[in-house]
Amino acid sequence: MKKSNLLACVLVALAGVISCSDDSVEFPKEASLIKLTSEIAPSRVASLNCQSTQIVEGQQVGVTITGARSEHKNVAWNVGAYGDLTNTGEALYWAKGDVSITAYHPYRSAWSGTSYDFSVSTDQSNEENYINSDLLWTATTSSVTEEAVSLIFAHKLAKVNITLKSGDIEDLSGATVSICGTNITTKFNPANGTLSAATANVADIVAGITTVSNTVSAIVVPQTVASGTKFIKIEHDGKTFHYTLTSNKELKSGNSHNYTLTVNENKQEIVLSSDNITNWIDDNNTGNADEEVVTIPNNEVWYTTNDGEIVNLSSIENSYGNTVVDNVYQDGKGIITFGGGDLMSIGNSVFASCATMTSIVIPNSVTHIESGAFSNCTSLTSINIPDNVARIDAAFVNCSALTSISIPKNVTQIAQYAFSGCTSLTRVDVKATTPPTISSETFDNSSALKIYVPKGSIDTYKAADYWKDLNLLTE
Repeated sequence: MKKSNLLACVLVALAGVISCSDDSVEFPKEASLIKLTSEIAPSRVASLNCQSTQIVEGQQVGVTITGARSEHKNVAWNVGAYGDLTNTGEALYWAKGDVSITAYHPYRSAWSGTSYDFSVSTDQSNEENYINSDLLWTATTSSVTEEAVSLIFAHKLAKVNITLKSGDIEDLSGATVSICGTNITTKFNPANGTLSAATANVADIVAGITTVSNTVSAIVVPQTVASGTKFIKIEHDGKTFHYTLTSNKELKSGNSHNYTLTVNENKQEIVLSSDNITNWIDDNNTGNADEEVVTIPNNEVWYTTNDGEIVNLSSIENSYGNTVVDNVYQDGKGIITFGGGDLMSIGNSVFASCATMTSIVIPNSVTHIESGAFSNCTSLTSINIPDNVARIDAAFVNCSALTSISIPKNVTQIAQYAFSGCTSLTRVDVKATTPPTISSETFDNSSALKIYVPKGSIDTYKAADYWKDLNLLTE
């Protein structure tokens, strides 16, 4: 054999060895591209948010991914209509091990890996300014998958919600409300999501962005505002009113600070009716009215009204001898919370047509939610279902405002029509590793509905009756 032919054979053999050690041949084409989707940890009061469960379509998030087959640092991804993210940079592919993903909003092209100054807008009556003031961040790890990795963003700043009540003014709809005396700038590091102390840059913030009558909302930098500060300014019909803090006010990251104020024009005064804190990112949080924890006695049922008032209602027993709540709630409104104790079931149609109820927390003792328990609760946006619940009947029929729900791990049956008419429902998290029994009519709006199931169980769900016809994703 000639030397040239021998050399050619060696090179061919060597090329074969090299290609076999290349990571790229270890991954199927359909699983090699990294795909992302986004959502926001749910807001407790969705009507006070431009982006309560999803980042607004057309926005951009900055994404950094390490551990992939190429570098991906602070690359802009475009947000789609359903939270889907589109990479504006080079295509990115999985490697063998886990990859780490961090992302933030709003995107800054000039970020170079260190903290930068971030300021909220001073005019948040403008929707675009409000959205660009909403600093969001997330971090996660994932390994190779065909599915889009879900990035769940959390709010990094604080929010102030102000509801105006008329004392002697007939119409407050034209009032301008501002948050005063706060520093509007902080330093933010997208690499780890940390905020530095607010910097000395004080300015008034005009609040807005709400669908609730006489209620406005503004995003503020976390900080402590000193006692004696004229904190809230109301301008109406050529007159200016101020609410002055009587103690130091800590504006906490990730929290909503809620005020109800009564305006008396003749006396030139503002009277504080309610002051409470709720968790911006936790829709099961019922707040702490007057910033004190309220303990709910066993077997009693309490709810917080939209005015911040705490009300106790009597309970009854159904035909099974279990304690339930009477339909007196039909004239109530706001956030409803159960006490602890031996409450075992939420009876048939107990809360039916309670049109002003927005959120409810159920005690861990409940094991069954009966037919129609929350049917036609058209303002219900969030509900906590405890882990002990094993059966859900047609409980949420026509809850048209419900956007997401988590099905606990012990549920074995979700009855026919359970979520029929839930036209806004886009996400269901199912915690059970064994698929609960459902029917073809358990869920409506199936084309837009995303069902998240435990990692390692998706194949079981894809083989299960009726589940296999839904849009299944892993947690």
